[in-house]
Amino acid sequence: MINKKENDKKYAERLKQRAALIHGDKCRRCGRQDDDLEYAHINSNGLSGHSRGLTRRYRDIIHNRKDYVRLCKDCHRQLDLGEQ
Repeated sequence: MINKKENDKKYAERLKQRAALIHGDKCRRCGRQDDDLEYAHINSNGLSGHSRGLTRRYRDIIHNRKDYVRLCKDCHRQLDLGEQ
């Protein structure tokens, strides 16, 4: 029998896959294809995303797709530092 924690983990994984389909598999700034791409807020709002939990974070990324961009770690850091 599958417990709630396992169901939640599977649900979060499905949301993660859906978000990746929406936002693509390449960095939007440099085009790098990487398994470790991150989601960045287009307009910084001070949220890190870590405290909301995966399910809420991925639902937000899916439902507010215009507010996010998928970046590699280097480009995400440059964006956060205000570099062009």
